Amino acid sequence: MAMNGYNFTERVRKVLSMARETAAELRCEYVAPAHIAIALLEEGQSVAAVALRNLGVDIAQLAVRIRSTVEPGKHATGPDLPYTSRAKKCLELSMATARELNHTYVGCEHLLLGILRLGNSAGAVKEFADAGVTYDNALEQILMLLGTERPPEPIAPRPRRVPVGVQSVTLVIDYGLPGVSAFKFPNPQEAARFLQSLD
Repeated sequence: MAMNGYNFTERVRKVLSMARETAAELRCEYVAPAHIAIALLEEGQSVAAVALRNLGVDIAQLAVRIRSTVEPGKHATGPDLPYTSRAKKCLELSMATARELNHTYVGCEHLLLGILRLGNSAGAVKEFADAGVTYDNALEQILMLLGTERPPEPIAPRPRRVPVGVQSVTLVIDYGLPGVSAFKFPNPQEAARFLQSLD
């Protein structure tokens, strides 16, 4: 599966499938970051899982805690659940992290970092923080496991100036997953460069 020019690994595809199953099991109408986090933890065999264990996290216990924060729905739902805007943002941040680390794929380690980059607005992030997991210490463990050096600049969203007269350009792309993702660019040139990078 290729998204934003990056390949999602088989393990990530499995985790995203598990996230949909978790959401359906909890009778939720959408796949949220919490469902992705639960699936990532319950899969348990990825670089992300090893990094978390290295940080002293009991991943099974953390999955149970995050699961307990999700309020079950009242009605059964189907398998093709849409992603919430926060879940889509999580996937976009995962791809951005892979790009910033100069990786040509999106693995579970990027998915974990994408969740952590959501900040406190995502309930699952609070549970990670309570378990002692931060973006920085997770990144450090992941880079050590991958044998990769830390990028020279800290990974963070970079503010862009918007030229006068152009508010922004938004591209809506269907990746074949439930729902679509939207990418906002400050001008048509940036949007065109992005589209060319997909070739």
